[in-house]
Amino acid sequence: MTPEEAELLSQLTIVIPTANRPLALERSIEYWRDLPVTVHILDGSEKPLFSDGLLPQLSSISYHHIPAREDENWMENYARRYIYSISLVRTDFCVSCADDDFFTVSGLLRALHVLRRNDADAAVGICCEYKKIEDDLFVWHLRYTEWREGVESRSQSVRSRLLDQTKVFYLYYAVMKSEVWRKVISEVFRLSYSHDYFHEHLHKAISVANSRVSVDKYVLWVKEAWQLNPNVIGQATRRREADWYRDQVNREEMSKFENHLTASIDSVLKSNSEQGSAKFLARMYLKNLKSLKETSVFRKFKSKFLRLIVQSVSFVSPQIRSKVNNHLPRGFREFSGSASMIPEKHLTKNNFFKLDELLSHLDSTPYLYSKTDIHRIESVLLKPREELRLRANI
Repeated sequence: MTPEEAELLSQLTIVIPTANRPLALERSIEYWRDLPVTVHILDGSEKPLFSDGLLPQLSSISYHHIPAREDENWMENYARRYIYSISLVRTDFCVSCADDDFFTVSGLLRALHVLRRNDADAAVGICCEYKKIEDDLFVWHLRYTEWREGVESRSQSVRSRLLDQTKVFYLYYAVMKSEVWRKVISEVFRLSYSHDYFHEHLHKAISVANSRVSVDKYVLWVKEAWQLNPNVIGQATRRREADWYRDQVNREEMSKFENHLTASIDSVLKSNSEQGSAKFLARMYLKNLKSLKETSVFRKFKSKFLRLIVQSVSFVSPQIRSKVNNHLPRGFREFSGSASMIPEKHLTKNNFFKLDELLSHLDSTPYLYSKTDIHRIESVLLKPREELRLRANI
């Protein structure tokens, strides 16, 4: 790492929410401890895993124990931890990171260069996803290759960014200018909702309203494959957002959600000295949100329908299919895998490979990555717990 790169990384803060996951947190600390970034850990565990303040023998990783109050559910505590973190961020740039997720160093540097040039206010990249199948083996695949910049992603206009229908990126784990990150967090978490995904929807909309977005075809984010966790309240009975949205029982809460979004957009419009109806923009944004339109029944039907189409043309050469699919709607291209330029059998949510095999697939695509970075992440994941240099108090 050059001195210039170290100086750039020193302007970045990593905010890590965690709760009752000591091993994941220990691995996260192991990964970040030797990098010139500032890290704040926000722990909602019932009992503290470390003492508050700077962690032992570390000058840039701080621990904050913020357990749930008696009157708080887990999502309300999560929100309170994030609100608390706003005052902690003093660097120019900031990014949120789960305790079992990582960012590649090379990807962070690319994102920070874009933000420092003032070409954008937020930056995202594509993702590698991992899961553990044996004690000494992790398998991987590629995610979010369909993410791309919308026509108006970098527009100065709030209206243009919110109503741009070509964007599909997600900004919960975007690298952001800290002033923007603080605004987004303070708006998103000032109210709480019973369906936890609605904070994510708010985050996306409010982030887009506040941010010109850069989307890089470079592996930036590395995440663990999502698995249902019945121990987390809400996950065991999680409903599809569209089903929840349409349930008359939730109309009062949905009204609160829409008013929340409207007020947030109105605040951005005023700060941007831009004319427009915040209520109209909020309603149009929600109307265009696919996850609030597609019910569980519709998604199952669409999945079967698209699968039949793909199977029916499986005899056609991949080259011809790729050319044809480039002219089809995005939903078809995503399903067949042609959007990623990787043969469709390699790009499904259930197809994982050993890391070297996945990286060899990546070499034949337009997506860029650092082999050293991703191997380093896997080495941390494979490291025996007794070799981790900082252990939680459990």
